[in-house]
Amino acid sequence: MIPELAIGAVVGLIISTTGVGGGVIVLPILTYFFGLDALTAVATANLLSMLMKISSSYMHFRMGNIPLRQSFVILLIMIPGTVLASYGVTLLSHLS
Repeated sequence: MIPELAIGAVVGLIISTTGVGGGVIVLPILTYFFGLDALTAVATANLLSMLMKISSSYMHFRMGNIPLRQSFVILLIMIPGTVLASYGVTLLSHLS
């Protein structure tokens, strides 16, 4: 339990201070240290990334760093692609 907590603290610190994508750091850790298969590691990394970004987004929102109009336009463009990619990955995982 202690090694997992230490790894989580270090990863959270690195991601929050450098802005490096969580997948670059989290995926290898989940795969090699925790033995997760690739699909489970990606899903877990996505969940962790979402949870970490909620607090960061809230702080940036409070500081006035987010241009809301442009952000919503980008979000509307990204949602269909994200949904399609999620279904595609799920379909591909069932083929093997």
